Amino acid sequence: MSFVYESRTYTSEKNGLIHCQKTWGRWSVKVDKIDQSSPYIAAIWKRALRRIPKKTSPKKILILGLGAGSCLKHIYRCFPKSRLTAIEWDPTMIEIGKELKFIKPGFQLSLIIDDALEALPRLKKQFDLIIIDLFRGSKPASMLYQSSFISSLKEALLSDGYLLLNAFRNSELLTAFGRQMSCLSLWRFNFNKLALYSHWGKGKIGDPLPSGYVHYKQSPDYLLGNWQPKADVSLAGKEGCLGLRWHYGPLWFEGYESDQEPEIEPHQFPRLIIWQPLSRLDKPKGWRRSWLQMNFRQTGFKEIKNPADYWKEWSSHAKRHRRRWLSQNSYIINEVGLDEFVRAFQKTRDLPFFLKSLFIKMLQWRKNRHADNLRLLAASDNINGEISAGLAVIDLPEINCSCHLISFILPQAKKSSAGVGLIDYWFKEAVSHSFRFLNFGTVWTSGDPKTWKGFSNFKKQFGLYLIHRPNPLIRFVKKNL
Repeated sequence: MSFVYESRTYTSEKNGLIHCQKTWGRWSVKVDKIDQSSPYIAAIWKRALRRIPKKTSPKKILILGLGAGSCLKHIYRCFPKSRLTAIEWDPTMIEIGKELKFIKPGFQLSLIIDDALEALPRLKKQFDLIIIDLFRGSKPASMLYQSSFISSLKEALLSDGYLLLNAFRNSELLTAFGRQMSCLSLWRFNFNKLALYSHWGKGKIGDPLPSGYVHYKQSPDYLLGNWQPKADVSLAGKEGCLGLRWHYGPLWFEGYESDQEPEIEPHQFPRLIIWQPLSRLDKPKGWRRSWLQMNFRQTGFKEIKNPADYWKEWSSHAKRHRRRWLSQNSYIINEVGLDEFVRAFQKTRDLPFFLKSLFIKMLQWRKNRHADNLRLLAASDNINGEISAGLAVIDLPEINCSCHLISFILPQAKKSSAGVGLIDYWFKEAVSHSFRFLNFGTVWTSGDPKTWKGFSNFKKQFGLYLIHRPNPLIRFVKKNL
């Protein structure tokens, strides 16, 4: 055996002739003169793994198309505590990997020798990271273009997981995945095109909204409830794109939040129209893109897909606190009146006085507008009845949704699980009313005040679908009687 150069050839029923070549102590495994496992392939995945967000630490990783396993070393270096499952259709490749010591006995690796199309549905597991490198020579596996197979991959990927795809030179493959997943990053490594994907709704601008979702600002009651009852504000637009019309002195405005383009209605005054698309990125004729974001950049909602197990898509931290809450007997949750809720809310130290006053006024306006659909939930001490945490939500049955308004937790309850307990109660109530969506309101994103970050991280534990909105479109409309 030579350190400088050595060559071996294997015959495989799956791949035909497999050529292995060692140059200066480093092995390359090739099929049809294309690298399957080699220093080049290892470098591809070493660079690709750096694209995964730094705070992510995958514990369960799935590799589709292991080849001889040259990528394993770098995966374990990046994520030493991870457990790997690898699917490889060619048993000869596995033998080569072991012989060339790409696959070592100490690896926590579960090997499955099978076709990925058949093996994936049988796994019945979910993974934090899926790595796809399915080729025979230079040709991607045909299954990668199948919508049903990509759907199976999505089912195998945890809600906050990532998928890395090596497409080699096949842009069509990237397009096929982009139809069903959110492309977070796209790059080249010499001849190879690679991409990082996640589920839709993880904070990328332009991600499509789930079928059946209606934004809460398409509820007339919700729109008008944000203003004082005597304010000179009126509804504008039509179903699917409702908005508000208001004025400050001689200046008139209209505001809309919808992916449907507003219909310009006749009005006796010129006005500035502000249209905030949710996921739409095009710019119809007559509109200008504002350089300033006039609304919250990012909001989040949760779709209740499985009412019986609504909590199963929560984070492990939230699930743990839910179990802790359900086993405690120090607090009890019930609905309270506005005055009682406000008295407890005024004790919070997390907000400045002017913000507390503004939120209290908003609650009063909402109570006038929504009556019993404004739900004021309180976690009270089981002994003295004192409120330690609260959550105000609005039920909007006309759009199958319930919306978060205000929440607070007082110092004596911060080490308890009262916050998660209130959210759990809200979910249960939504399920009992057959609501499909729970809107959590604003969620922090880059550029927002850092003080929002902590509460936003709390919200994101519940598996939110994030809407990161593009900058609004504006249009000035002249007087039109």
